[in-house]
Amino acid sequence: MSDNKKLELAEQLAHTDVNRSYGLTQQLIEHAKKDQDTLLEIRASLLGAYTALRLGEFQAARHLLQQTFQALEPKNPTTAASEQNAPILSEDKRFERLLHALSAALELHDVETHGHIARVVDLTERLAKALQLSDEDTRILRIGSYLHDIGKIAIPSSILQKPGRLTPEERQTIEQHTVVGHHIALLIPELPPEALHIVQYHHERWDGTGYPERLKAKRIPPLAHVFSIIDVYDALRSERPYKPAWETTQITQYLISERGKQFDPKLVDVFLTLINQ
Repeated sequence: MSDNKKLELAEQLAHTDVNRSYGLTQQLIEHAKKDQDTLLEIRASLLGAYTALRLGEFQAARHLLQQTFQALEPKNPTTAASEQNAPILSEDKRFERLLHALSAALELHDVETHGHIARVVDLTERLAKALQLSDEDTRILRIGSYLHDIGKIAIPSSILQKPGRLTPEERQTIEQHTVVGHHIALLIPELPPEALHIVQYHHERWDGTGYPERLKAKRIPPLAHVFSIIDVYDALRSERPYKPAWETTQITQYLISERGKQFDPKLVDVFLTLINQ
């Protein structure tokens, strides 16, 4: 499929009534058509893919994501020379670029996540160091941080941005973002299984009352549980449609109260030392 055909398909998906009801915009795709900027084309393709996922068009979604991965591949030497000798990206840089594009696509849909992903990515590295995690576990935590909320692309904006308390039905819809996110993440080649666990299980609780599977204590994948306290911390310290930002003292008291309930007590102790330095 040519780039023009790819963008045409993304645009066609973006103009559906379903897509508009989820609050996405056509501006990004129009910009990509005019400027032919690689990153914008990638984002346009991703928007089309996620729209296709919401419509149940899984074959179209997979095809669009495959096109995204191809766009991330470095050019062959002949093509690169004709394009002003563009530098060839390393595998890590290409993957990082994909993660940025994924998070940018989500932030277009869910305004409350703006800046959230960048903050939790930064904090995962600090917590990983405090916990003396290996380089590989730190890398996986970073990947999972980028992708953890990607399933929210399938949640209506009216729910994500609701200023008041959610109804039981709306809460159930929100909780589906971990399952949907896991399905989306499965479409990314060679994603570490532990990163998939972060996407799927970062809302499980130490006492077994979380979701989606009510896993308890040691049954929760370790890196998913480590990330969960980072996610909660950033949500508490940030202003959201349904609450003001909390002060550090208030957050500290809450985390202490959740030792052995929402979080592993040892994890809380390390995290509190980190944020109160």
